[in-house]
Amino acid sequence: GTGLLGGAAAGAIIGGVVGLTQDMKDRKEQDRLAQERAYQQELARAREAEAKMKAQMDEELAVAQGFRISDTELNEQLRLLDAATQRHNKLLEERAAAIAKKNALDEAQARLLMTEAEIARLEEELARLRGDDGTAVSSEDESSPTSRGSPSAYTQPRS
Repeated sequence: GTGLLGGAAAGAIIGGVVGLTQDMKDRKEQDRLAQERAYQQELARAREAEAKMKAQMDEELAVAQGFRISDTELNEQLRLLDAATQRHNKLLEERAAAIAKKNALDEAQARLLMTEAEIARLEEELARLRGDDGTAVSSEDESSPTSRGSPSAYTQPRS
């Protein structure tokens, strides 16, 4: 029985040492993570301070440059900007006009094709209804009362 009791005591000691070792590892990991977080926070603060300092220096530089800019230089740049803007707008208008012209041509061509197709359809329909053999009606026939407007034009056989 003493061997069993001794084995249990040794097992408890080993288990305690293993548990203690694991606790120490966990604490070390938590310490490392805490240090990493602190480092990242300090780095972020340093970057923010650097950005603020750079912004302040940029503003001071802009103020200094603003004092060195003459009204003549500023007015010249504004005049050049105005001229460039007008040229840009003119080019945009020319481009829009060219596109509109192209679209108008496309629409006219499409409408012409539809109109010509409708003309052909109507000519065929009217020829079929008249009973034409495909020959054109002469101007003399057009002026005769039997070819236009008279009901007899539809009932009398044509010769």
